[in-house]
Amino acid sequence: MKKQRDNIILTPHIAFYSQDSLRDGIIECAQNVRDFAEGDYEKCQIVNGIHLVPKQ
Repeated sequence: MKKQRDNIILTPHIAFYSQDSLRDGIIECAQNVRDFAEGDYEKCQIVNGIHLVPKQ
C-alpha cells in the first residue's frame, strides 16, 4: 500500500560531488603517496583501518 506524504522530500546524497571535493581528494591521495614513499607513516591515512607502522 503506497502512502503519500506532502511534508517529505527525498533527495540523493551528493555531498562529495563537486570540483572542489574532487580536487581535494586528488591532493589528499598524492600527499598520502608522498608521505608513504618518504617513510612518514604517521601522516598516512589508511582507509581500511589497518596501521602498517610496526610498534617500536
